[in-house]
Amino acid sequence: MDDVSRLEDLEVKMAEQTQIGQANTETLAQILAKLNNLETSRTSPTPVANTSPAPVTVFAPLPTTSRIKPGIPPNFDGDRTLGRAFLTSCLLYFSLCPTDFTDHQTKIHWVLSYLKSGRAAVYADRVLRTELRTSKMAFSGWDAFYADFVETFCPENEAMHSLMRLESERYFQGRRNVDSYVDEFRDLIDQSGYTDPTAIVLKFRRGLNQATQDKIAESGTDRPLDKDLSGWYKAARRFDQNRLANEAFHVSASKRTPFAASGPNASTSSARTAFPFAFPRAANPAPTPTPLAKPPHASFPLHPGVPMDVDASRAKSLPARSCHRCGGVDHLIRECPRRFDVRHMTTAEREDCLEAFLADRDALGITVNREGDEEPTIIEREASEEDFVRSSG
Repeated sequence: MDDVSRLEDLEVKMAEQTQIGQANTETLAQILAKLNNLETSRTSPTPVANTSPAPVTVFAPLPTTSRIKPGIPPNFDGDRTLGRAFLTSCLLYFSLCPTDFTDHQTKIHWVLSYLKSGRAAVYADRVLRTELRTSKMAFSGWDAFYADFVETFCPENEAMHSLMRLESERYFQGRRNVDSYVDEFRDLIDQSGYTDPTAIVLKFRRGLNQATQDKIAESGTDRPLDKDLSGWYKAARRFDQNRLANEAFHVSASKRTPFAASGPNASTSSARTAFPFAFPRAANPAPTPTPLAKPPHASFPLHPGVPMDVDASRAKSLPARSCHRCGGVDHLIRECPRRFDVRHMTTAEREDCLEAFLADRDALGITVNREGDEEPTIIEREASEEDFVRSSG
C-alpha cells in the first residue's frame, strides 16, 4: 500500500470516528434531558399551597479524562557523569504520575528496573538479593535509597569540583559560542552553591571573551547592572549573534566582489556593481580584465631526512623488468655482466670496493710514500735483511 492510499484510508477512519463521537454526544444529551425532565416532574410528599417549585438539578456532562504520558527514563549503566541526569528524569516521572507510586518500595523497585547493565546492574542485583535473603526492604525509605544512589553513581564532591573549576581558567569561553559557555557556567554555579549575584557576574565577565565583554561593558545605557545576571546572559547572547551576523555579511560581500576595481573608473565600476539600475550601460564598455596567468607548478623541497634518489628518473624510464645498471631487459642488476666494470658501478659499490682494497693493502703492510710509489712490505724488508746478513757473513 503506497502513501496516498494509506493517507486516504486514515482520512476515512477519522471521519468514521468523528461521526461515532457525534452520535455518542447526541445520545448523552438526550439522556441528560430525560433525567432533567424526570427531576422536574417530581412532586413534594407534603404539598403546601403557594410553595415555590422544587429546584431543578442540571447534570453537567462528564469531563473526558486524558492521561499524561511522560517519557520514561533511559536505561542506566552506572556512568557517574550520567547519574544525576537519570535521577532527575525519575523524579520528573514521579511528579507527573503520583498515583502510580503508592509507597517508597514501589519507587525503589521501579528505579531498579532501569539498572540493566554495567555497575548499575550489579548494584540492582545486590539490593534485590539482600531483600530476598532478609525478607525486608533494603532501605528504610526513598530518602535512604536516594542518598545511597547519589553516593554510588554520582560524581564525588560535585561542589568542590565546581568551585575548583570556577577558580581556574578551565571554564573560560575560549572558542565556544556563548550558548555553550552560559549553559556550563549556570551548571557550575548551581553545583558550587554561589549565591552572591555580584560575585557571579564578576566570574561570568571574567570567563567571557575579551571582545564580547568589552562591548557589553561599553554599551552605555544598555549595559546591565553588576547584579543583573540574567541581563548579562541576554547581552552576551545578543552581541554574539550580532558578531556572527556581521561575519556572515562580510563573507557574502567578499563572494559577490571577487576582486576590487582599480584605476580612474574604480568608483563608477564599483557603484555600478552595487546598483546596476542606477547607471545606463555605456556605449563602449570597458574591456573585461584578462585573468592572470596560472603560476607554474611549484616543486616542493624534500624533507631533510629523506635522501634524494638520483636514479629515480632513470628508473622510471626503464621497462618494468630491466637491469638498473646497464638497462638490459634480459637480466636483472644482480646478474649484470658489467657489475665488475668500474664504469658501471654505483657510488656505493665504488666506495665498498675502495674500502676492500685499502683493507687488503693494510693487511699486506703496503705503504705509499710521498711520491706515490709503493714501499716494500715488512716481509720483503725482513727477507732482504736476512740476505744481507748471510752475504756479509
